[in-house]
Amino acid sequence: MSTAALAVMRRCAAAMVVLLGLAAASGCVGGFSGPLMTKSAVGVPGDALTAAGKQPFVYRSRGELVLATPERIIARRPGTYTDVGFTRDNSRVFALDDTGGLVSLESTGGTISPTRIDCRCDRIFPLQGTSVGWWQPDGFARTDLREPKPIVPLSVTPPPLRAPIAPGNVLSAPRLLAADATALIIDRIEAPPGASWGINHLFLVDPVTGAARELGQVDGINTALSSGAFRADGREVVFAGYSRDGTACGTGHLVVVTLPDGRIDPFGLPALSTCSAVADLRWVGATATATGLLWEPTSPDRLTGTAVWTRSGVQWDRRGDAATLRYAALTPQATMRIQRSGIDRVHAVHSGDLVLSVATEMRVLAHDVVDIVVPWVLP
Repeated sequence: MSTAALAVMRRCAAAMVVLLGLAAASGCVGGFSGPLMTKSAVGVPGDALTAAGKQPFVYRSRGELVLATPERIIARRPGTYTDVGFTRDNSRVFALDDTGGLVSLESTGGTISPTRIDCRCDRIFPLQGTSVGWWQPDGFARTDLREPKPIVPLSVTPPPLRAPIAPGNVLSAPRLLAADATALIIDRIEAPPGASWGINHLFLVDPVTGAARELGQVDGINTALSSGAFRADGREVVFAGYSRDGTACGTGHLVVVTLPDGRIDPFGLPALSTCSAVADLRWVGATATATGLLWEPTSPDRLTGTAVWTRSGVQWDRRGDAATLRYAALTPQATMRIQRSGIDRVHAVHSGDLVLSVATEMRVLAHDVVDIVVPWVLP
């Protein structure tokens, strides 16, 4: 055997020892009933671990919400939550439960607000400071989570379309796709009654006056857009879309709206599979992060892999492997990701191990994690 081959075998053996050690360590971590691991990973530089240990984040499972740092749990709250996040100033964490109730807690000490807001909504949008907003049938509502008070929702009436809709088609009721302190993006779907496909028409709304103007039609996507996210500086909004092909396949897309001119640009994720859909979308500073679900036409509900991509400008970078569900950077040296485990169906809630990576070391912090959110990178 050659010297080069022996060297490769030695490296592989060493890597296997490390992986076995990590597996043993993760086995010592309970589910959500136990604390986070507090022992430093061997070989992690002290300054990098210290920096990572101070960064808060929030994660959720099917039955619990946890506010933590890599070194300790700050607060935990049982329940089923559908949306969580940080306010724009990162001082509070908001959480929306499955009955449409909004609660919040301090991000440093974990003190939970005694006020529960019955918003009966499906998405919370951080606006400015500690203010958040949501969509309800009678308009756009907002409140300050420091001192929640009932407010009169802002009525929003999108103008008629510049071009007439096709004969036999109808327009859906307005849907709020994204919001920040300076703008709302509203969507209306044009389609025949009862159809599962349609054309998206976007509108830009002033969140103070309710004045709306049409941005235009979204090309290349024939199903309803999913909720979107504003970049921290408000200059771009990105949405997840899906173009169905009439069978069991289709292709996931992203749509970027550039403000203030309102230019609409659809584009695709790097092609990795015949069939794909975008399952998650968010911003970290000026970098957009998207998770793609991948499957084959012959097995439309069997997940063959996931792919997390980050996009800065026109540059795409793959994060993790075919089992990575979420990715977020805490510091330049420390990252977190969720590694999928157990479920291989496309149309399902996916969960996995929450893994902290600092320098060249990894640590499993929790199991059965559905989502993770880190604070805003402020402009």
